[in-house]
Amino acid sequence: MNYFVERTLKFQEKMKKSMVDYSIIFNSRHIYYFTGTAQHSILLIPSNSEPILFVRRDFDRAKKECVIKDLVQIKSTKDIFNGIKDFDKKELLIGIEYNFLRVGQFFSVKKELKKSKFVDISSTIQELRIIKDDLEKKLIRNSAKISEKVQQIAREYLRPGITELELAGEIQREITKYGSIFSYFDGYWARTPFIIASGENLWARSDFPPVLSGVGPCNAEPHGPSNRVIKSGDIVVVDVATVIEGYTADHSRTYYVGNKISDKFKKIHNILLKARLKAINFMQAGNSIAEFCKIILKNIPVEFRDYLQGYDQFKEGFGHGIGLCLDELPFLILNTNQKFQKDMVVAFEPKIIIPGWGAVNFEDDFIINREVPPEQITNSPIYSFS
Repeated sequence: MNYFVERTLKFQEKMKKSMVDYSIIFNSRHIYYFTGTAQHSILLIPSNSEPILFVRRDFDRAKKECVIKDLVQIKSTKDIFNGIKDFDKKELLIGIEYNFLRVGQFFSVKKELKKSKFVDISSTIQELRIIKDDLEKKLIRNSAKISEKVQQIAREYLRPGITELELAGEIQREITKYGSIFSYFDGYWARTPFIIASGENLWARSDFPPVLSGVGPCNAEPHGPSNRVIKSGDIVVVDVATVIEGYTADHSRTYYVGNKISDKFKKIHNILLKARLKAINFMQAGNSIAEFCKIILKNIPVEFRDYLQGYDQFKEGFGHGIGLCLDELPFLILNTNQKFQKDMVVAFEPKIIIPGWGAVNFEDDFIINREVPPEQITNSPIYSFS
């Protein structure tokens, strides 16, 4: 059976359990997940019949790409209500993506479906997407290979005198050859896939993520690479998301520029590396994500724990799921009841950030199995200092 069709059938089973009559889906990542096309459209999934894709543009391209047979060309959102049987005659339970839908879109749907009630389906779809099928795993592995090329380029070009933006340009030129142009973040495209930070930019705080995100080229774009010139003795973090055929890999490494590496860098680097390896050996289907996070904490000396994943109130989790978006479920955080499941794909990113000094960060992607260690799909070199 087609992967896209299987996903739709699984979602319809969840709709039936929740007594949802129809789901109206606007998010482009969700539409692609179920149909195979990301053309501008609205997807209607009934609980008991075939889905319908209402296409604004480009209809001809959508028809070639889409696995759904029933496509309708529309000019307005109102046109989708022709696909909802008896919507004006009886009360229906309609699934809507509260987390992604624009307020104006929601009110236009609500105005047409006066007798209906609405329920949020955002988390239902996101939870379905946690487990990757064989096609998704293949595409993420392909993306991970390009992420490794990013770190190779960083090693080749990183030198005193180059700016963060110049290094980003060399990386972008390389990954563009493979089709990686921008990343999707929470369903919105064109979020910068680059975090390149050096020197004092390593502990500068930004809009999102709040830590280790770089300062950006200007106040209007306060994250990512900047015009800062990299100098000998700098620590540099290169963290880049690649998106190949729609699927994301997220991979980072920390570099020291120059031949005389400081003892403090070696010490913190090795501490984080050892804690990382201990945690990876707990990354197994059935194991608690919260317990996984505790293992990392337990293996960081007390003197550095306040700087793990950030400092002061500006901290982030130990990682996140990856797939059609850069940050997906599950989130690797202490405050969760979730467990690792087979075929989850996660980016694990432990880091230590010390204001006035610098940072060390490793990020790798893993496919969770029933045994340990999990399948590590990003494998750029990490140096261990004696």
